[in-house]
Amino acid sequence: MEYKHEFEIAELIFRQRLGQLQPDEQKKLSDWLDQSPNHQVIYQEIVSGDSFHKRLKIEGQVDNKKIYAKIEHRIKQNTIRRWIVRSVSVAAVLIAGIFSVYLIPDRFVPEFESVQVAAIKPGEVKAILTLYNGEKRMLSGDEQITDSISADEVLSMAGGEIKPAYNKIEIPRGGEYRLLLSDGTVVWLNSESIMEYPVAFSANKRMVRLSGEAYFEVRRDTARPFEIITNENIHINVLGTTFNVHSYNDKSDILITLVNGSVAVEHKDQQTVLCPNQQAVFNREKHELSVRDVPDALAYCSWKNGMFCFENEPINVILDALSKWYDVKIEYNGVEVVRLGHFSMNIDRSECFTPILTMLKQVTGLNYRIQGKTVILSPSKE
Repeated sequence: MEYKHEFEIAELIFRQRLGQLQPDEQKKLSDWLDQSPNHQVIYQEIVSGDSFHKRLKIEGQVDNKKIYAKIEHRIKQNTIRRWIVRSVSVAAVLIAGIFSVYLIPDRFVPEFESVQVAAIKPGEVKAILTLYNGEKRMLSGDEQITDSISADEVLSMAGGEIKPAYNKIEIPRGGEYRLLLSDGTVVWLNSESIMEYPVAFSANKRMVRLSGEAYFEVRRDTARPFEIITNENIHINVLGTTFNVHSYNDKSDILITLVNGSVAVEHKDQQTVLCPNQQAVFNREKHELSVRDVPDALAYCSWKNGMFCFENEPINVILDALSKWYDVKIEYNGVEVVRLGHFSMNIDRSECFTPILTMLKQVTGLNYRIQGKTVILSPSKE
């Protein structure tokens, strides 16, 4: 079965379950099911699988009408990028990024490199907690962290100055963790992130330090504002709200995306206040803080709900996020990343790397080779 046809069938099955098929499309799907008993088995595997139901669950976060409108617009305006014009049609390419990685079962995936790639599993819930006293704990699952220390013992005298006792939680590559702070604030931490937080907050303020990416649901407390200090000494001040902070210790921009409530962002003499569906962007090279509107703030937070949602992103940004979650190293062998264009795709974080690499090969034309935990990308020989 050709890839174009596979993606079309995956799309038809998905849209059938949403009640969106036209009569001619239903006939096409029925004809495919009648072609072989094996097709009926595949159909049942798709609609009964966990990935399919996860996709239905997040329908409230992804507007399919907008997706199809974008496809139609790109076709009408003839703005098809070079990475689209290959053996796969425009619709199939976009649907591949949106649907294929969680709709197509393993038997749809070509056999090449399947043995090596199958070893690359998705990340899992795990973290390393270093307590205020230096004790280290390996965390997994949602176990409750309890300490014998009391609120009265948290503050210790040091040279006449009262200092709070801090814990540090580190999320390794290929990990994520959900943490409940002492004030009731909930924090989701993404791969390769570090957060320092007090064992108990003081009477007049709540402050944590973050490197990496985290989604915050801050418990409202007007008497104690909540402050986050990130790389480049960015200060984020809130009372009670939900937002995402992307602040990895590399060359990428720092992004603060507000879902609801209000957030004040400061850097030296620069400051701004965000409204919902706005994003503060700190450019590391220019040391400039700016604000932009985003169509859907939840797309930037989708990772905490088990999805990657990329909207018009360069391939290296997408692969960097994937490398952290799958704990792999990405190498570019003779690939001019900037010439590949931008991509929009949704990816189920519970999937193995096999269908994702296969889909990326189809939409970019890049070949890939696996050496242990390293993925080497090279231009197509075609």
